[in-house]
Amino acid sequence: MGIFLSFGIQQPTVAQGEISDVYSFSLNISSLKNALAEISKQTNYTFSYKESLIKDKQLKASFSFEKASITEILRQVLRGTKINHFVKGKIIILSLRTKLSYYTISGIISEKGSGESLIGASLVSAHGRKGTVSNSYGFYSLTLPEGECTLIASFIGFEKNEEQLILDKNIRLDINLMADTSSLSEVVVRARKKNANIDDVGMSTQEMSIETIKMMPALLGETDVMKSLQMLPGVQSSGDASANLNVRGGSYDQNLILLDDAPIYNPTHALGFFSVFNPDAIKNVEIYKGGMPAQYGDRLSSVVDIRMKDGSMDKIKGAASIGTIASRLSLEGPIKKDKASFILSGRYSYAGVTADNFVKLIEEVGFSTDYRDGNDVSFYDLNLKVNYKINDNNRLFFSAYTGRDQFYFKLVDEKSSMDWGNMTSTLRWNHIFNERLFSNTTLVFSKFDYSYYVKDDIRNFEWSSELKEFDVKTDFDYFLNPKNHIKFGFSANYHQIQPGKIAPRSTNSITKAYTMDENLSVEPAVYVSHKIDFNDKFTMQYGLRYSGFVNIGEGIVYDYANADREKITGSTSYAKGDVQSFFQRLEPRMNMRYKINEAQSIKASYTRTSQNLHLLSSSSLGLPTDVWYPVNKHIKPQIADQFALGYFNNFSDNKWVTSVESYYKDMKNQIDFKDNANLFLNSKVEQEILSGKGWSYGAEFMVKKEKGLLKGWLAYTWSKTEKKIEGINQGKAFPTRYDKRHDLSAFLNYKLSKRMTLSSNFVYSTGGAITAAKGSFEYQGTLVNHYSERNAYRLPNYHRLDLSLVLKGKQKKKYKTQWVFAVYNVYNRHNAYSIYTKQDDYDLKTNQSYLIYMFGAVPSVSYNIKF
Repeated sequence: MGIFLSFGIQQPTVAQGEISDVYSFSLNISSLKNALAEISKQTNYTFSYKESLIKDKQLKASFSFEKASITEILRQVLRGTKINHFVKGKIIILSLRTKLSYYTISGIISEKGSGESLIGASLVSAHGRKGTVSNSYGFYSLTLPEGECTLIASFIGFEKNEEQLILDKNIRLDINLMADTSSLSEVVVRARKKNANIDDVGMSTQEMSIETIKMMPALLGETDVMKSLQMLPGVQSSGDASANLNVRGGSYDQNLILLDDAPIYNPTHALGFFSVFNPDAIKNVEIYKGGMPAQYGDRLSSVVDIRMKDGSMDKIKGAASIGTIASRLSLEGPIKKDKASFILSGRYSYAGVTADNFVKLIEEVGFSTDYRDGNDVSFYDLNLKVNYKINDNNRLFFSAYTGRDQFYFKLVDEKSSMDWGNMTSTLRWNHIFNERLFSNTTLVFSKFDYSYYVKDDIRNFEWSSELKEFDVKTDFDYFLNPKNHIKFGFSANYHQIQPGKIAPRSTNSITKAYTMDENLSVEPAVYVSHKIDFNDKFTMQYGLRYSGFVNIGEGIVYDYANADREKITGSTSYAKGDVQSFFQRLEPRMNMRYKINEAQSIKASYTRTSQNLHLLSSSSLGLPTDVWYPVNKHIKPQIADQFALGYFNNFSDNKWVTSVESYYKDMKNQIDFKDNANLFLNSKVEQEILSGKGWSYGAEFMVKKEKGLLKGWLAYTWSKTEKKIEGINQGKAFPTRYDKRHDLSAFLNYKLSKRMTLSSNFVYSTGGAITAAKGSFEYQGTLVNHYSERNAYRLPNYHRLDLSLVLKGKQKKKYKTQWVFAVYNVYNRHNAYSIYTKQDDYDLKTNQSYLIYMFGAVPSVSYNIKF
């Protein structure tokens, strides 16, 4: 039973006073008729009902009401009578309740003023404690029983919003939350609400706010989205200062990195030292290490879902930064207030100029160096997004990104240079069919290309490669009821890969032009997932993804002898439009959560993932000259089955948040290269590739402090990753290059005063596995290195401490300023970056191995302003 209320953007059917009026009195009654008469006397409400409805309804009870609304009074008095009540003005209509009705409240949750949609905002019913969270586009849907209800909307860093409603119909309610300027929660990693790690069914997933990322100490002061993720358990760096990620035993190419749904194929600048994501343009970052929802596919190890800001609907805003190696500028604001908005953000790095001038300064004060100036090391990023609200049910977004690198560094190679870049665009249409069904249709374009230039007089050539992708997909959210949420959708991706071509750059060049065949392919997929709350304790989310991969187009496919990959027994020619090969798979997904109590839960997950594009690389660093290559008749899709189990426990009213997760990942069709493999413009690259199996397992521990002046987290991972491939390492298992047994990271943030904040990062890990020369021998007058088994040696253990101090300027009405002082690698640890072997300068009959390190202590300073 309940009172039927109406609220939201609709006009209520009852006067506001009827909701807010409260009464205090006592009742001692012997019949329902007498009770109604007394309530009418005390409240001035008139009752309308059929006499037969309350005839012979004997009640012997006592009630005491203290500042109670009319609905609260009637709820208590009529409890157990099967009588429904409806308030109309000052008249209360009573009727026999045959079945309780349910109605749905839906809408968009966004930031008040800017109109920025809030991802993962929480909405709960105060009485029934039923709730939901907004999806990736701010949409929510909550079905509740008829009557009076109180809804509480909340989001990290925002003030709570409470709405009292009368629910007698489906209601559209858009909710605007006000930013909480006094909140300090922005310096803490949280996934949605404060106890989301307990309530959410998903595991192995973490969301990081851009404010947290900006507080972290960074190399040369450049805030970095990807490097911040390396501070989480189960996520490791590919090398010192590298922005590439190795997640739960996966290589860096096994991560699906999305920027507004567009895949980024090379997410780094400056040979991996910085990521391509400008923090001023980013709204939200979420990583899935396991338990991936069924809508994600195409990669084996993880998904990094990065969302750009939508742009302020309210007023023009801006931000600028001047730093040691880069400067940034962003503008956002309304095109038409409350209707359309934009954001434009750019970043430019002058790292080469900074390095040249810094070394000149060192040399002027008396130090000698081998450094040579005249370097060109630079990059830029440009982000654009336009947001147009057609009406309450339809919204369009267009976002685009372009970025490019120039790399010419004489100490590395005076006779060669590189340039590379990404370009993406996304057109997205959000449509609300009704209060329960939401759709998102997306068109995506992504491009990555690079060029490598050899500048000597004889060869003087350009080597280039290019990858293009065109995607179309539609995703649906269907909120069946509060206990059932269904997602389904489909997608089709078209890949166009030019593996490589070479062209002479002058008439004097001895290089001959050569172009490899293009690889064309289509990747269709369809999925469905269902989240069901069986009760308050047990929740399950299960799904199934069907994915396919079709090689199409003209070309020659070689047939190799089974026993000898290098022996070609025949070939097949394909014409334009022909299907060369077809692969298909089913990928089941499942997450389960058992809630022990409000502070503890146990979760388990199983995920099958697959990958059809492989990165052919002989380096662990992720160089831009690495080549993406699709599966074919000789290279099969990679497949991984991951099982995970976790225990989550919060203490002291969520002041301390802890988790322990263990995982096991079984991987099939893992590729690696023969010794001395030739990857350069090789049209028969299948000859150089061998495949086998791999496995990874480990345990992840995390402790976070989320309240107080001192906040942060401590993360530790124990893991082991190995491969076994016939033809490599004599068929014996060997560790991967990114196998690191121990990995410890800590982030702390301490608020010294209202204007000063001190932050620190500390990282420790086992050294990566490498194949190194363990001796040499003379052959026909030449020294030849004798190498160890595959990845049999370890680099020295890695550890580093970074510090940063943020000093805010005095508060101004029109703008805010801050200085950021940072030191990367405070105690000047020389962490090994790589190892190389060369002939000894003094003893020509011996070779010497040398460790290379990239950075000692690196100070930086930057100045930021918001207006």
